[in-house]
Amino acid sequence: MISKKKIEETIIKINQQNWEGYKLYFIGGIVEERETKDIDIFVVGSGNEKELIKSIKNIQERGVIDFFIVDYIDEEKIGIQFDKGERFAKTYPISLSDLKEEDRLYWRNFKSANCGPCNKKKINKNIEKPLLIYDGVI
Repeated sequence: MISKKKIEETIIKINQQNWEGYKLYFIGGIVEERETKDIDIFVVGSGNEKELIKSIKNIQERGVIDFFIVDYIDEEKIGIQFDKGERFAKTYPISLSDLKEEDRLYWRNFKSANCGPCNKKKINKNIEKPLLIYDGVI
């Protein structure tokens, strides 16, 4: 399970990166105050994509700290966050054999993806609003 210390360390690392043009949100178990195995972070906005990728890679621990780049997020809505965006991106492809470039975003379709936030949100009854943890939008 994720410890309070791990969450604090993650926030410190986030504040040491360049997120200009982006907002970052905690979603999932962290804001729902339940035991969780990972830290899910949604990123929305538009800035320098190469800097975004570099910042994510400096923090990301696959399976422990997961980033999802999304087109839209509703700060006031409780529940599924994907109704205005059909896709999300990661800094790596589903299969390493699909790796074309090291520093790019790999977009995926929410409906066909087998990812935690996509599937869990449909059955989880303890869903809370996303929690803004960094605002780099000027």
